[in-house]
Amino acid sequence: MAVLFLLGAPVLRAADSFSLFSPALPPEHYFSMDGGGGSQSFDLEISKPSTLEAPATQAPPRPVAVAQMPVPSPVGFVPLFPKVTPRTKSSLLTVGVLAGSAASAFWSGHQRTSFNFANEEWFGQETYAGGADKASHFVFYNGLSRGLNVAYQDLGYSRDKAITMAFGTSVLAGLIVEIGDGLTVFGFAWEDFAMDTLGAGTAALITHYNLDDTVGFRFGKVSADQPDPCCRTAGIGKDYSEEIYTADLKLAGFARRLKVRPGPARFLLFSMSYGSKGYRYSPPELRQRNIGLELGLNIPEILTLTGLPNNKWWGQLIYGFFNFVRIPYTSIGMYYDLNSGKWSGPNNGNVYYPGP
Repeated sequence: MAVLFLLGAPVLRAADSFSLFSPALPPEHYFSMDGGGGSQSFDLEISKPSTLEAPATQAPPRPVAVAQMPVPSPVGFVPLFPKVTPRTKSSLLTVGVLAGSAASAFWSGHQRTSFNFANEEWFGQETYAGGADKASHFVFYNGLSRGLNVAYQDLGYSRDKAITMAFGTSVLAGLIVEIGDGLTVFGFAWEDFAMDTLGAGTAALITHYNLDDTVGFRFGKVSADQPDPCCRTAGIGKDYSEEIYTADLKLAGFARRLKVRPGPARFLLFSMSYGSKGYRYSPPELRQRNIGLELGLNIPEILTLTGLPNNKWWGQLIYGFFNFVRIPYTSIGMYYDLNSGKWSGPNNGNVYYPGP
Protein backbone atom coordinates (compact mmCIF):
# COMPACT_ATOMS: atom_id res chain seq x y z
CA MET A 1 0.00 0.00 0.00
CA ALA A 2 2.81 2.40 0.79
CA VAL A 3 4.36 1.82 -2.64
CA LEU A 4 1.05 2.44 -4.38
CA PHE A 5 0.60 5.62 -2.36
CA LEU A 6 4.04 6.89 -3.34
CA LEU A 7 3.43 6.11 -7.03
CA GLY A 8 0.03 7.76 -6.98
CA ALA A 9 1.10 10.88 -5.11
CA PRO A 10 2.09 12.87 -8.25
CA VAL A 11 -1.27 12.10 -9.82
CA LEU A 12 -3.08 13.22 -6.71
CA ARG A 13 -1.09 16.44 -6.65
CA ALA A 14 -2.04 17.13 -10.30
CA ALA A 15 -5.71 16.55 -9.59
CA ASP A 16 -5.94 19.97 -8.01
CA SER A 17 -5.34 21.66 -11.39
CA PHE A 18 -8.70 20.68 -12.86
CA SER A 19 -12.17 19.53 -11.84
CA LEU A 20 -13.97 16.54 -13.21
CA PHE A 21 -17.22 18.32 -12.46
CA SER A 22 -16.84 21.73 -14.10
CA PRO A 23 -19.80 24.11 -13.72
CA ALA A 24 -21.89 25.02 -16.76
CA LEU A 25 -20.69 28.07 -18.64
CA PRO A 26 -22.75 31.18 -17.91
CA PRO A 27 -24.40 33.01 -20.82
CA GLU A 28 -21.69 35.62 -21.14
CA HIS A 29 -19.12 32.94 -21.99
CA TYR A 30 -20.41 32.50 -25.54
CA PHE A 31 -18.04 32.54 -28.47
CA SER A 32 -18.61 35.41 -30.91
CA MET A 33 -17.49 35.43 -34.55
CA ASP A 34 -17.64 38.33 -36.91
CA GLY A 35 -18.93 37.00 -40.25
CA GLY A 36 -18.28 40.30 -42.00
CA GLY A 37 -21.86 41.55 -42.01
CA GLY A 38 -22.64 40.99 -38.41
CA SER A 39 -21.93 38.75 -35.51
CA GLN A 40 -23.21 35.32 -34.86
CA SER A 41 -23.34 33.69 -31.42
CA PHE A 42 -22.71 30.05 -30.79
CA ASP A 43 -23.63 28.35 -27.53
CA LEU A 44 -20.69 26.12 -26.60
CA GLU A 45 -22.84 24.12 -24.22
CA ILE A 46 -23.39 20.61 -25.47
CA SER A 47 -27.11 19.93 -25.30
CA LYS A 48 -29.39 17.12 -26.34
CA PRO A 49 -30.31 17.43 -30.09
CA SER A 50 -33.88 18.39 -30.88
CA THR A 51 -36.00 17.35 -33.91
CA LEU A 52 -37.75 20.72 -34.01
CA GLU A 53 -35.95 23.86 -34.98
CA ALA A 54 -36.63 26.88 -32.85
CA PRO A 55 -37.95 29.96 -34.63
CA ALA A 56 -35.24 32.41 -35.58
CA THR A 57 -36.77 34.99 -33.28
CA GLN A 58 -36.81 32.68 -30.29
CA ALA A 59 -34.28 33.54 -27.59
CA PRO A 60 -31.65 30.93 -26.91
CA PRO A 61 -32.50 28.61 -24.06
CA ARG A 62 -31.13 29.45 -20.65
CA PRO A 63 -28.28 27.23 -19.56
CA VAL A 64 -29.34 24.50 -17.22
CA ALA A 65 -27.52 24.67 -13.93
CA VAL A 66 -25.53 21.55 -13.23
CA ALA A 67 -25.18 20.40 -9.66
CA GLN A 68 -21.57 20.91 -8.69
CA MET A 69 -19.61 18.38 -6.76
CA PRO A 70 -17.10 19.62 -4.18
CA VAL A 71 -13.61 20.00 -5.60
CA PRO A 72 -11.15 17.85 -3.66
CA SER A 73 -8.51 19.74 -1.73
CA PRO A 74 -4.94 19.56 -3.02
CA VAL A 75 -3.28 16.31 -2.13
CA GLY A 76 0.50 16.45 -1.69
CA PHE A 77 3.12 13.92 -0.68
CA VAL A 78 2.60 12.78 2.91
CA PRO A 79 5.85 11.54 4.53
CA LEU A 80 5.75 8.04 5.94
CA PHE A 81 7.50 9.22 9.13
CA PRO A 82 6.97 12.46 11.02
CA LYS A 83 9.72 15.06 10.97
CA VAL A 84 12.29 14.46 13.71
CA THR A 85 12.85 17.67 15.65
CA PRO A 86 16.17 18.59 17.30
CA ARG A 87 14.56 18.06 20.70
CA THR A 88 13.56 14.54 19.69
CA LYS A 89 17.06 13.85 18.39
CA SER A 90 18.63 15.05 21.63
CA SER A 91 16.23 12.88 23.63
CA LEU A 92 17.11 9.85 21.52
CA LEU A 93 20.82 10.60 22.01
CA THR A 94 20.43 10.86 25.78
CA VAL A 95 18.34 7.71 26.03
CA GLY A 96 20.82 5.87 23.82
CA VAL A 97 23.77 6.81 26.06
CA LEU A 98 21.94 5.79 29.22
CA ALA A 99 20.67 2.56 27.67
CA GLY A 100 24.20 1.70 26.52
CA SER A 101 25.50 2.32 30.02
CA ALA A 102 22.84 0.06 31.49
CA ALA A 103 23.62 -2.67 28.98
CA SER A 104 27.35 -2.56 29.72
CA ALA A 105 26.69 -2.56 33.48
CA PHE A 106 24.06 -5.26 33.80
CA TRP A 107 25.33 -7.60 31.07
CA SER A 108 29.05 -7.30 31.82
CA GLY A 109 29.46 -11.00 32.57
CA HIS A 110 30.80 -10.43 36.11
CA GLN A 111 29.63 -12.73 38.88
CA ARG A 112 26.34 -11.48 40.33
CA THR A 113 25.65 -10.98 44.02
CA SER A 114 23.44 -8.90 46.29
CA PHE A 115 23.98 -5.14 46.21
CA ASN A 116 27.14 -4.15 48.07
CA PHE A 117 29.60 -1.28 48.43
CA ALA A 118 33.36 -1.33 47.93
CA ASN A 119 36.26 0.80 49.14
CA GLU A 120 38.93 0.65 46.44
CA GLU A 121 41.39 3.06 48.09
CA TRP A 122 41.96 5.27 45.08
CA PHE A 123 45.51 4.90 43.60
CA GLY A 124 47.01 2.79 46.38
CA GLN A 125 49.67 0.16 45.81
CA GLU A 126 47.49 -2.63 47.19
CA THR A 127 44.44 -1.87 45.07
CA TYR A 128 43.36 -4.39 42.47
CA ALA A 129 44.41 -2.20 39.50
CA GLY A 130 46.93 0.15 41.07
CA GLY A 131 44.65 3.12 40.40
CA ALA A 132 44.64 2.75 36.63
CA ASP A 133 40.90 2.10 36.79
CA LYS A 134 40.44 5.51 38.43
CA ALA A 135 42.38 7.22 35.64
CA SER A 136 40.22 5.29 33.18
CA HIS A 137 36.99 6.54 34.76
CA PHE A 138 38.20 10.13 34.71
CA VAL A 139 39.38 10.14 31.08
CA PHE A 140 36.44 8.23 29.61
CA TYR A 141 33.74 10.32 31.27
CA ASN A 142 35.66 13.47 30.39
CA GLY A 143 35.60 12.33 26.76
CA LEU A 144 31.91 11.40 26.96
CA SER A 145 30.99 14.82 28.32
CA ARG A 146 33.05 16.58 25.62
CA GLY A 147 31.46 14.52 22.86
CA LEU A 148 27.92 15.03 24.11
CA ASN A 149 28.51 18.76 24.41
CA VAL A 150 29.47 18.96 20.73
CA ALA A 151 26.46 16.85 19.75
CA TYR A 152 23.97 18.92 21.77
CA GLN A 153 25.32 22.16 20.30
CA ASP A 154 25.03 20.72 16.78
CA LEU A 155 21.37 20.04 17.57
CA GLY A 156 20.79 23.73 18.21
CA TYR A 157 21.24 24.13 21.96
CA SER A 158 23.18 27.05 23.36
CA ARG A 159 26.67 26.39 24.61
CA ASP A 160 25.77 26.72 28.30
CA LYS A 161 22.69 24.53 27.88
CA ALA A 162 24.70 21.91 25.99
CA ILE A 163 27.41 21.91 28.68
CA THR A 164 24.81 21.34 31.40
CA MET A 165 23.06 18.58 29.46
CA ALA A 166 26.33 16.83 28.62
CA PHE A 167 27.52 16.96 32.23
CA GLY A 168 24.22 15.66 33.60
CA THR A 169 23.95 12.83 31.07
CA SER A 170 27.56 11.75 31.69
CA VAL A 171 27.18 11.72 35.47
CA LEU A 172 23.91 9.78 35.26
CA ALA A 173 25.56 7.27 32.91
CA GLY A 174 28.38 6.79 35.43
CA LEU A 175 25.88 6.28 38.24
CA ILE A 176 24.08 3.59 36.23
CA VAL A 177 27.35 1.75 35.63
CA GLU A 178 28.25 1.84 39.33
CA ILE A 179 24.83 0.56 40.33
CA GLY A 180 25.45 -2.35 38.00
CA ASP A 181 28.85 -2.94 39.62
CA GLY A 182 27.12 -2.88 43.00
CA LEU A 183 25.32 -6.05 41.98
CA THR A 184 28.62 -7.86 41.27
CA VAL A 185 31.63 -8.97 43.29
CA PHE A 186 33.24 -5.57 42.61
CA GLY A 187 30.61 -3.58 44.50
CA PHE A 188 29.51 0.04 44.18
CA ALA A 189 32.76 2.03 44.40
CA TRP A 190 32.11 5.62 45.35
CA GLU A 191 35.66 6.47 44.26
CA ASP A 192 34.81 5.38 40.70
CA PHE A 193 31.67 7.50 40.68
CA ALA A 194 33.63 10.45 42.07
CA MET A 195 36.15 10.14 39.22
CA ASP A 196 33.29 9.93 36.69
CA THR A 197 31.85 13.16 38.06
CA LEU A 198 35.25 14.84 38.24
CA GLY A 199 36.02 13.89 34.64
CA ALA A 200 32.69 15.14 33.34
CA GLY A 201 32.96 18.30 35.43
CA THR A 202 36.47 19.03 34.17
CA ALA A 203 35.20 18.77 30.60
CA ALA A 204 32.41 21.24 31.42
CA LEU A 205 34.87 23.74 32.90
CA ILE A 206 37.30 23.43 29.98
CA THR A 207 34.50 24.07 27.48
CA HIS A 208 32.98 26.89 29.52
CA TYR A 209 36.29 28.76 29.66
CA ASN A 210 37.20 27.95 26.02
CA LEU A 211 40.28 25.95 26.99
CA ASP A 212 39.77 23.07 24.54
CA ASP A 213 42.71 24.32 22.45
CA THR A 214 44.98 24.24 25.52
CA VAL A 215 44.00 21.32 27.79
CA GLY A 216 42.91 17.78 26.98
CA PHE A 217 42.86 14.17 28.20
CA ARG A 218 43.55 11.01 26.21
CA PHE A 219 43.53 7.22 26.38
CA GLY A 220 46.18 5.09 24.67
CA LYS A 221 47.33 1.53 24.11
CA VAL A 222 50.85 0.33 24.90
CA SER A 223 52.42 -3.10 24.63
CA ALA A 224 53.03 -5.20 27.73
CA ASP A 225 53.93 -8.85 28.12
CA GLN A 226 52.27 -11.22 30.58
CA PRO A 227 53.83 -14.01 32.63
CA ASP A 228 53.65 -17.54 31.30
CA PRO A 229 50.31 -19.23 32.04
CA CYS A 230 52.03 -21.49 34.56
CA CYS A 231 53.20 -18.61 36.73
CA ARG A 232 50.36 -16.07 36.75
CA THR A 233 48.81 -14.79 39.97
CA ALA A 234 45.09 -15.09 40.58
CA GLY A 235 44.18 -11.41 40.27
CA ILE A 236 40.68 -10.10 39.69
CA GLY A 237 39.23 -7.56 37.34
CA LYS A 238 40.70 -6.11 34.21
CA ASP A 239 44.40 -6.04 33.41
CA TYR A 240 45.34 -2.42 32.69
CA SER A 241 48.93 -3.21 31.70
CA GLU A 242 48.32 -2.28 28.06
CA GLU A 243 46.62 1.05 28.76
CA ILE A 244 47.95 4.54 29.48
CA TYR A 245 46.12 7.79 30.28
CA THR A 246 47.40 11.32 29.73
CA ALA A 247 46.62 14.90 30.73
CA ASP A 248 47.85 17.14 27.91
CA LEU A 249 49.03 20.72 27.65
CA LYS A 250 48.64 21.75 24.01
CA LEU A 251 51.50 24.11 23.25
CA ALA A 252 49.69 25.76 20.33
CA GLY A 253 46.83 27.00 22.48
CA PHE A 254 49.08 27.70 25.43
CA ALA A 255 51.33 29.92 23.28
CA ARG A 256 48.33 31.79 21.89
CA ARG A 257 47.21 32.59 25.41
CA LEU A 258 50.69 33.84 26.25
CA LYS A 259 50.62 35.84 22.99
CA VAL A 260 53.88 34.34 21.78
CA ARG A 261 54.74 32.58 18.53
CA PRO A 262 55.23 28.86 19.22
CA GLY A 263 56.94 28.06 15.93
CA PRO A 264 57.20 24.30 15.28
CA ALA A 265 56.32 23.70 18.96
CA ARG A 266 52.66 24.30 18.00
CA PHE A 267 52.57 20.68 16.83
CA LEU A 268 53.65 19.29 20.22
CA LEU A 269 51.98 18.23 23.45
CA PHE A 270 53.50 18.20 26.90
CA SER A 271 51.75 15.46 28.86
CA MET A 272 51.58 13.83 32.26
CA SER A 273 50.66 10.15 32.02
CA TYR A 274 49.55 7.41 34.39
CA GLY A 275 49.38 3.66 34.01
CA SER A 276 49.82 0.46 35.99
CA LYS A 277 51.40 -2.82 34.93
CA GLY A 278 51.15 -6.38 36.17
CA TYR A 279 48.27 -5.85 38.59
CA ARG A 280 46.42 -8.99 37.57
CA TYR A 281 48.95 -11.61 36.51
CA SER A 282 52.36 -10.57 37.90
CA PRO A 283 53.59 -11.07 41.49
CA PRO A 284 53.36 -7.99 43.75
CA GLU A 285 57.11 -7.28 43.67
CA LEU A 286 56.99 -6.80 39.87
CA ARG A 287 53.94 -4.57 39.67
CA GLN A 288 54.29 -0.94 38.68
CA ARG A 289 52.39 2.34 39.05
CA ASN A 290 54.01 4.69 36.57
CA ILE A 291 53.74 8.48 36.40
CA GLY A 292 55.23 9.76 33.17
CA LEU A 293 56.31 13.04 31.61
CA GLU A 294 55.94 12.91 27.82
CA LEU A 295 56.47 15.00 24.72
CA GLY A 296 54.24 14.02 21.82
CA LEU A 297 52.63 15.09 18.57
CA ASN A 298 49.49 17.21 18.54
CA ILE A 299 47.82 15.45 15.62
CA PRO A 300 44.69 17.67 15.54
CA GLU A 301 46.94 20.71 15.14
CA ILE A 302 48.65 18.99 12.20
CA LEU A 303 45.23 18.25 10.67
CA THR A 304 44.30 21.93 11.05
CA LEU A 305 47.37 22.85 9.01
CA THR A 306 46.24 20.50 6.23
CA GLY A 307 42.89 22.31 6.03
CA LEU A 308 40.68 19.53 7.39
CA PRO A 309 37.33 21.23 8.16
CA ASN A 310 36.03 21.09 11.71
CA ASN A 311 32.52 22.29 10.84
CA LYS A 312 31.52 19.07 9.09
CA TRP A 313 30.22 16.08 11.02
CA TRP A 314 32.92 13.80 9.61
CA GLY A 315 35.59 16.39 10.40
CA GLN A 316 34.35 16.61 13.97
CA LEU A 317 34.60 12.83 14.30
CA ILE A 318 38.20 12.84 13.08
CA TYR A 319 39.24 15.67 15.37
CA GLY A 320 37.37 14.09 18.27
CA PHE A 321 39.14 10.77 17.75
CA PHE A 322 42.63 12.25 17.80
CA ASN A 323 41.78 14.52 20.72
CA PHE A 324 40.79 11.44 22.72
CA VAL A 325 43.16 8.69 21.52
CA ARG A 326 46.92 8.63 22.10
CA ILE A 327 48.38 7.06 18.98
CA PRO A 328 51.20 4.57 19.74
CA TYR A 329 54.75 5.72 19.09
CA THR A 330 53.80 9.38 18.74
CA SER A 331 55.10 10.22 22.24
CA ILE A 332 58.31 9.72 24.16
CA GLY A 333 58.89 10.21 27.85
CA MET A 334 60.40 9.29 31.20
CA TYR A 335 58.39 7.26 33.73
CA TYR A 336 58.66 7.00 37.49
CA ASP A 337 57.48 3.81 39.19
CA LEU A 338 55.80 4.67 42.48
CA ASN A 339 56.21 1.10 43.72
CA SER A 340 59.96 0.71 43.24
CA GLY A 341 60.97 4.37 43.26
CA LYS A 342 62.87 4.00 39.96
CA TRP A 343 62.85 5.89 36.67
CA SER A 344 62.71 4.27 33.23
CA GLY A 345 62.99 5.67 29.73
CA PRO A 346 63.10 7.39 27.45
CA ASN A 347 60.50 5.16 25.82
CA ASN A 348 56.84 5.07 24.82
CA GLY A 349 55.61 3.61 28.10
CA ASN A 350 55.69 0.05 26.84
CA VAL A 351 58.78 -1.32 28.63
CA TYR A 352 57.89 -3.86 31.30
CA TYR A 353 59.18 -7.17 32.61
CA PRO A 354 56.18 -9.19 33.88
CA GLY A 355 58.11 -12.09 35.39
CA PRO A 356 58.73 -15.65 34.14
